[in-house]
Parts: sequence; C-alpha cells; structure tokens
Amino acid sequence: MKLNRKLWLSLFSLAPVTVLAAACQSTSDNSSDSQSQDSLVKQKESKLQEAKTFLNKLANQSQLQAFVSNKKASLQEREMALANKTELLASDLQDLVNFVNVLQSEAQDAILEQLNRNSMVVNDLNNQIAEKQAQLDAKANLSNDELSSLQSELQALKQKLADAQTENKFLEQSIVKRQPSAKLAVQKLALLSDYYVNELKTKYPTQYNNNSTLIEGFQESSKKTQQEVEAIEEDYSTIRQLQRLVLFYIERLSVLTSYFGDAQVSIPLDREEFMNELFAWRINDLSLLVAKLEEKPSKTEADQANLTLAKGIKSNYEALVTEGSEFFASNFFEQVKEFHRAEVQLWLAQIQNPLKFNEYQVKFGVNDLTVSEFPLSVKIKDQQALAKLKEVADSVAEEYRQFFQSSGQNFLKSIRYRELYKEFFDDLLKVTRYQYIPNESSLNGLLYVVEKARGALEKYKKDTAQELQTITNEINNLYDGSFNGSLYTKYRTEIRSKFQSMEDDDINYKHYRDMNSWANKEFNTIKAMPQSNVLQAFDKLVALEKLQSQIDSMVEFTNYWKSLGLNPKSDESLQAVLRLTSAETKYSKQAQLAKDRQAEYKKAQTELANLTNQLKVVKLAGDDLNVSDELAKLVAASSKLKNDLSSMFAEGYSETFVSSLTNLQTRLQSFIDELSALNSQDDKTQAKAKLAQFSEYLTSFESTVGNPGDGNSDFLFEKFKELTFSESRSGDKEKAIALMNKYKEFLQTLNHEPFTTEQDARTYLTEKKAKATEINSELDTAMEENGFLYGYDLHDYNDFRDTFRDQISNIANYVFRRSSSWETANLETLNGYVKSAKDQAQEYLDTFGSLNSSTNSLNAEITGYITDEQTTIETLERRDAKVKKESYIVPGQELFAFIRQINIAESKLLDQIAISDTDEDRFVYETTTKALKELKERNIYFRNLTTISSRTFESRSDLDVKRNENTLNSDDLRDSSVELTAQEDLQRRDLLAKVVAFKNQANATIQKLKSLDLPNAADNLAFLVDEEELAKLKTEKLQEKVTDLETNFATKLEEAKTLVTTAENAAVDPGALTAQLLEIEKRYYDANNAVLAALANENEATELKAKLAEVRKEYYDFLNSDKYIIANNTYVKFSASYYVNDDETKFTSFELAKIYADYKAIATILKSLNEKYIKVKVSE
Repeated sequence: MKLNRKLWLSLFSLAPVTVLAAACQSTSDNSSDSQSQDSLVKQKESKLQEAKTFLNKLANQSQLQAFVSNKKASLQEREMALANKTELLASDLQDLVNFVNVLQSEAQDAILEQLNRNSMVVNDLNNQIAEKQAQLDAKANLSNDELSSLQSELQALKQKLADAQTENKFLEQSIVKRQPSAKLAVQKLALLSDYYVNELKTKYPTQYNNNSTLIEGFQESSKKTQQEVEAIEEDYSTIRQLQRLVLFYIERLSVLTSYFGDAQVSIPLDREEFMNELFAWRINDLSLLVAKLEEKPSKTEADQANLTLAKGIKSNYEALVTEGSEFFASNFFEQVKEFHRAEVQLWLAQIQNPLKFNEYQVKFGVNDLTVSEFPLSVKIKDQQALAKLKEVADSVAEEYRQFFQSSGQNFLKSIRYRELYKEFFDDLLKVTRYQYIPNESSLNGLLYVVEKARGALEKYKKDTAQELQTITNEINNLYDGSFNGSLYTKYRTEIRSKFQSMEDDDINYKHYRDMNSWANKEFNTIKAMPQSNVLQAFDKLVALEKLQSQIDSMVEFTNYWKSLGLNPKSDESLQAVLRLTSAETKYSKQAQLAKDRQAEYKKAQTELANLTNQLKVVKLAGDDLNVSDELAKLVAASSKLKNDLSSMFAEGYSETFVSSLTNLQTRLQSFIDELSALNSQDDKTQAKAKLAQFSEYLTSFESTVGNPGDGNSDFLFEKFKELTFSESRSGDKEKAIALMNKYKEFLQTLNHEPFTTEQDARTYLTEKKAKATEINSELDTAMEENGFLYGYDLHDYNDFRDTFRDQISNIANYVFRRSSSWETANLETLNGYVKSAKDQAQEYLDTFGSLNSSTNSLNAEITGYITDEQTTIETLERRDAKVKKESYIVPGQELFAFIRQINIAESKLLDQIAISDTDEDRFVYETTTKALKELKERNIYFRNLTTISSRTFESRSDLDVKRNENTLNSDDLRDSSVELTAQEDLQRRDLLAKVVAFKNQANATIQKLKSLDLPNAADNLAFLVDEEELAKLKTEKLQEKVTDLETNFATKLEEAKTLVTTAENAAVDPGALTAQLLEIEKRYYDANNAVLAALANENEATELKAKLAEVRKEYYDFLNSDKYIIANNTYVKFSASYYVNDDETKFTSFELAKIYADYKAIATILKSLNEKYIKVKVSE
C-alpha cells in the first residue's frame, strides 16, 4: 500500500530548529535598529549551516542526490545574495528561515516518494526471488549451466533486496515512532469489508442477491463512515470520536458477517498490528483491574467472585492472541470477529459501566480506576523523541504561563478577545499535548511546531492601555459611579423621581418602589465592580448595557399606554376592546362562591328554625291525639335538613348533627307508629303519656339544634363566654355576670310605649337616665384598679369590656343627653326621646345573646360558617377592586404576548450563540446564558407564560350552564293551596323530586344546546316538562306523568346530550385554537414593536398606530370570544388576579415586566457579543 504523508512516520532526528523570534519581531522590514549586525550575521550563519548539514545527510541516499544537488544550488544562490548585502535586515533573516522550512518540507515529500518506491521495489524483488526459488526447487529438469545461471540470478536478487532493505532500515531507524493510526485502522477495516462482500457475491450469488438491499445499505453506510473519518484531524481532541468510529465499524462488520454466518468465506489477510493493540489494550486494563481487586485486604464472597470473573475474562482475551491456543485469531478477519464477540459477551456485559464508557461496573468497587486511553491515536511513543520534545515544550509552556499570569489573563479571558484567546489556547495545546502533534513525522518537524508556538506568543502580547481607556469612557458615559451618565439620568428622571413624588396609597406606588429598589441595587453592585484592566472593564460595560436594556424595557412598558396616547381607565371604546375591569377575576369568582355558600348556610338556618317550630308544635300538642300530620311535617323537615346538611358539609363538620337527625327520624317513625296504634284504640291516657315522653326527647334534641343567635361572636354574652377569669380572683366572673344581667334587665325596661302625659314621660326619662348612669358608674369602678374587670389585658377581655362600656356609655351619655331640655319639652318631643331609648335598647338586646346559649349547637356552628364566609367575601371583594385597578399599571396582556413571542422568536438563536459554562469570562456567562437558563428553568411564571397547555381551551357551554341554569327543588313545584294529608304530601314530594331531577338536567342541557347554536334541539327538549302543570295534577295523574318521563324524557335527554358532545368537539379544537392564538399574537407583537420603535426614534407613527389598533381588536376579540373558555391559570389571558404579593411567592406588575426586560436584555447582549466577538455561525 502506498504511504500517505499524514500517516507515515519519517525523517531524521536532527538538532532542534530554532525559530528566530527575536529577529522576527514585528519591526519595520527595512530597519535593523533592534538587532546588531553581529547578531544577525551569527544567526544567518547558524541557519545556513543547519540547512547544509541537513542536505549533506540526505546526500548519503543515492536516490535523493538529484534533489539534494538542486537544493544545494538554491541554497548557494541564497547565501551569495545575503553575502553581497551591505547590511542585513530582520526581514532578510526571516526570508532565510522560511526558505529552510520549505526546503525541509519538500525533503519530507521526496523521502516519502523514495520510501514508496523502495516499498514497491522490495515487493517486486520478493516476487522475483519467490519465482526463481520455485524454478530452483524444480532443478531436476535443469542443466548444470541453467542451474548455475539461476543460482547467480537468485543471489543477485537477494543482494538487491538486502540493499533496498538496508536503505529502508536506515530511513526507518530515524522515524519518530507512533501508536497505530485510528484513521488507517478504519481504512483497513473498509478494505476487509469490501473483500468480504466481494467474496460473498462470488461464492454465494443467490444469498447475496436475496439480501442485496441490506448489503448495499451496509456498503453505503461504510462509505459515509470513511468520508467522516477522512475529514477528522487525528489529534488529542478527536481520540474519543475516532474510538467510537473504529469500534462501531468493527461492530457493524461483525454484525454483517454474523448475518451470513453459514457462508464459508475465506479471507487470507494477515493479522493486523492495530488489532493486536486493541487486544493488548483490554488485556492491560484487565490486568490493572485484577491487581486492584487483589489489593483488598479482606475479601467478601462478592469480592472473590469479582476477582475470579476479571481473571477469567482476562484469560479469554489472552487466548485470542496466543499462538497455539485453540481460540487464536490467526488472521485479520478472525481478529475482528473475535474482538467483537469478546467485547459484547465479556467486556460490555461484565466489565464496563453501561452508563460511563471509561469506568468499571459499580460491583467492582474501584472508583479510582478508569479505563485507559484508546490505543489507536498516532500518539508518539518514541521515548527519546518525547524526552527532547518535552524539554522544549516545557520551556515554551512556561513562557505562555508567565505571560498569561502576568498580563494575558487581564484581557484574553474577556469575551471581547474570544477569537484571540482560542488561538492562544490552541497554540498552548500544541505545546502541552506535544505527544499528539499531527502530520509531522520527524523530530525536527515536531520541534519546529513547538518552537513556532514560542514565536506565536509575540502576537498575544498587546498593549491594551488605549483600549482600556476607550471602554472606561463608554462606562462613564452610561454611569460614572457618581450620579452621572445617560443611564443613571434616565433612572433618576423616569423611576426615582416619580417614586419619590408618589403617595404610598397611589396604586402605582409599589410598582415604582420595587423598580427603584431593584435599579438602585443594580447601580450599587455595578459601582463596586473593578475596572482596572480590559477584562474587568468590559464585564462592567456589559453589566451596564444589560441594565440599560432592562431599564429601557421597564420604563417603556410602565409608560406603554401613555406613550401610545391612550388611557384605558377612561377611554370607553378601549375598555370595550380590552374588557379588563369587566372580566371576572379569581377573587370575584371566589367571592361569589363564598356568597353562594353563605346563602346555603342561611337557608339551613331557616330550615333549622322551621324544624324548631315543628318541634314546639308537637310539644304543645298536649293530649291531642291528632298530631300525626304535624309529626309527618316534622319527619319531612328533618329529612330535608339532613339531606341539605349532608350535601352542604361534605367535609364532615356536621357529621354529629346529621347523625342526630337520623336518630330523630328513627325515633319519630317509631313514635308515629305507636301513636297511630293508640289512636286506633282511642286510648287517650297512653297517648298522652307517650306524647309527654317523646316531648322530653324533643327538648334534649332542641339543645342540639340551639338558637339562631348561637355562636354569633358579635353578641355580648358570646364575647363574655370566650373569657377566662383568673382562679386567684374568685368572684370576678359572678360579679361580671350580675352586672351584665342588671344591664340586660335595664335594657328590657326601656321597651316602653309612648306616654299620655308630659309629667309621666319626664319622670320615666329621669329615672332611666339615673339608672343608666348608675350602671355606667359600676362598670367604670369594675374596670378601675381592684375592680373585678381590672387587669385582664388579653385581646378577648378588651373586646368584651370595650363593647360593654361603649353600649352603656352610649345609653347614659348620648341617648339621654338632652335631659336639660326635658322640663320645657312638649309631649311629642319627650315621647321621641322615649322611642330613641327603646330603639337603641332593642338594638343592643338583639345582639346581647344569652349566657345559656350553646357554643356547640348546630346553629352556633352554622353561624360561625356564615361569619367566616362574610369575612372571606369582604376580603375578596377588596382584593377584586384592588387588582382591577392594578390591571393598568403595566399592560399585562401585552407583556404576556411579548414574553411568549420573544421566546418563540429568539430561543433557537440564543441556544446557538450561548456562552459556554466553561468560558473564562465567568461574569459574562453568568449575566447572560446562565441568567437565561435560570429564568427558563426556575421562574415558574416564565414557564407558565411560555407553555400553552392542551387544556387551555374548553367549551363555553360548561361555564354557561353553571351560571345560567335555573335549579329547582321539589318545594318550587308544590301547590300550597291544595290541602293534603301527611302521607299524600310525602308521596307527592317524592314524585316531584324526580320531576325536579329531570327538569334540572333539562335546564343544563338546554343551555348547552343554545350556546352551541342548536335552538331547535333545545325547544324539542324544553316542552316535555311543564312544572306548573305538573304541580296541579292529582297524585294518580302525577304518578302517570312521572312514569312517562322516566321513559320518554330520559331517551330525549340522552339524544340531546349526544348532540351537545358532538357540537362541543367540533366547536373547540385546542390545537387549532392555540395555533390561531399564536398567529394573531405574533402579528400583535410585531405591530407593537413597530410602533414602539417609531416612537423611540421620534418617527411618525400615525399609520402604525392605526394598524396596531386594528390588530389589538382582533387579538382581544379572540381572547374574549364567547365560543370557548380560556381556562383559569393557563397564563394565556391576563388578569391582575394572577398577581401574588406575599413572603413566599411574589408576582406583581414589576415582576411581570422584569421577566420580559431580563429576556430582552440577555438576547440583546448575546446577539451583540456574537456579532462583534464570538461570531458563531447561526443556522436558520
């Protein structure tokens, strides 16, 4: 095979090439001021002598004499030209260096050609010798003369072969030895693959043709792999890539051959050295693994098993390379197949960590041992050459290190110098990874590469003083650290001054406060950043430019409506488009739910009152034997209450009361049965006794139900019952109760009718005023030191005492405040005072409560729920009003759109031009790519805004039904004018309950049908149930109607529901609606940007604003469409109720605007850096 220049290893081990860096500095070509003539002459002579020595060594090879003669002539001409110069220049010396370098390169080509020719000559001579030897072996047919001639020819051929081999050996002895090439290995594997396929095609044509598609696909894939390998530069950085390709090629070839396992294909290609290296690689690592396992001082059973396994696998690999072994892979083909089999069955299955290719399986417990480097890498293994290279490389690397630490890192690490730093790093890698320098095969060439890196160091030694001053000026123009600069001025005028002039009750106050706090903190952070070198100064400039973009965006969106000349708070036409304040918020929805619950609780209390009244009727029945009807009503009331409570308190709060009601029903039914029996016997005595017995039970049950005022925390006695008096002050509680009762009795005495005479009225008012003053005085004394209400400082005491004091003080000092005019007042006026006292007393009595009221009754519990719901309603309504005002601080929907659309537009690009997390400019990485990554991964609001869920769009009919259906109950259908027996009433209630169930289902379905534009279907369902007519039917007819409904109506209802489902599925296609949303939103985003850009540049924007208004209406019409619902918490449609402002979570108008400001700033910085310095090629 002809040698390839990139793969052969050649040339003489000469003295190191010295790059004349000092002579070749970037001085003027025609000036030698920096070099003395003596120094230049000495370096010239040294370089000429180096070239002559090089050519003289080549002259020893007869085949290279023509090349040497030609080059010597050229060198002599160059020497004479330099000798004739009156003054040597640095450029003259550089030209000589370049000439010698070219000469050496051309010499390598000449020697390569000679080695190729020698290789062909050796092959030809071997063939001729074999032919002559075969003739000589058949000497029986030869004459003596012929035999003698043949022997002479054979001897001459052998001498030529020896001469050629000697010449090759001379050349090869000077070659810098390397490990086998991975690229050459792939080429050889490709040849083996072609050989196999050709043999298969020749010997097994039918099998080949039947699988031609498979084989051709394999061959095509093989060609692509070869092309991929050919394009790879074989050096340190590509070792792993080439490792994967070599092993993949071996695997692919093995799979193909195993597919045709029955085919007996013989491939007489000799064993390959690179395959030996692969076997040795595995065997060496297994030896290290065995040694590591043997080091363990105490071995468990598992350790011993692992050691035995490793030894066994090592033996298997060794058998494959040991001649004489029955498993010996005797040729190249066998090497490939056996290596792959061992890899799959032994190495990958038992040794290698499946998750990390260079680590061992966890079971071995050898975390500090890793798989060695892939052996096919053209790594230099000539130790003498490596020693010489190391000496020079270490020297050059030290110069790089010193330069970098002293000054280079102060600018090269800056993203501003990314390309130059990459060159610096590449040059340094050539030095530190000298074992892997590609393409050069002579020590001289390798040393030249290393020395060339030394010379290249000069281009990195820059004077950055002027550049630093330029960056510093840019920094100061934005912010000089002392309240000056264009950026600081904008912050001061647009944010700080506005914040300082605001009152804290201004709806915009918190937004500006947060902006001011954030911006001020950023300025202080940037101010503290050093800027003494290019790296630091440029980082500071990037920080300011990012802040500038952020502030621009924050101000732009805070002033959005004003900039457009719009006021959504007062512009009715704009409000009609936006529909922000008219839309339901989560708070208004929650408030309505609370009101609904509160209404249910009040309804339950009404039912409780009804139940209590029924209890009293039964208890007052005395010896009346005809109480069955009342008992039946009591059964119905308790049944309804139990059902309502079970539904209302699904959480189980009233489980005890539901159980009590169940017990009541059981006892009632038993009592009704017993009473009915006594009635039939006309046994009044037993009936009366039974009724009295049952009344006792009802009395105990009444305490369970309680009174309507139970649990009302506003009642004075309820407040009192919350108190805990000190045990060390016995009697305080009793004295307080006595005073409260005295006060209550006094209030009751104020319930007086108008007087008929002035004197009686005056006497009454005078007495009551005196009594009120007396009680007020007693209360004051009680609250003074040593009083029975003194010293209790807890909130509950204060609440009770303040309420008590305010009431009695109001009676004593306000209600009776006009006592001085009583003597002259007429009767009408005096009676007016009497009425005022009566009304005020009644108001206080209504909220007085009872000391004996139950705090554990059902009424008390429900009262607590009603009070809680009222607090909830008031809180939610305040929040609802507040968030609607907050809707205009920043344009929320526009920011939703901008965040979504900028992410769609920029995300792919930003991924391509992202700063690496290993970049030396840590600040720029952290302030751009890392910040963007954290925004995307950690900011839940950004994720919500940029992710449109499949459940975003739903059918509106579901919501409409909840809002609009007219839910009935059986009482709504009763005709109260019809007198019914208890049993008949119960029967009709049951029948009407079934009607109600159908009617409510009909209402829900009718609303859905109407919302889906199916009015005929809605009418078809509606006429089937006329509740008013049903209520008038006699019981028997009602039974017939209900039976009819249970068949015909149920069928119609199912048909209607099917129509609803079909229409809903057709009406709402989430995927199509999402695509439509994003398409309209993109146009709205573009229209906004066009207007904002025009305004920023002070350009005419009238037409652009008109276009924006048009797209705005289309966008908001889509968002507010009544054809579908945009589900809550999907962050597609803005509502200020999304805002959260608590200690754990914060999402306000400021945070919303800042999400966009951060994203845009990062995108702006990254694009600018890439355009100016990084210059990553961006794919579309």
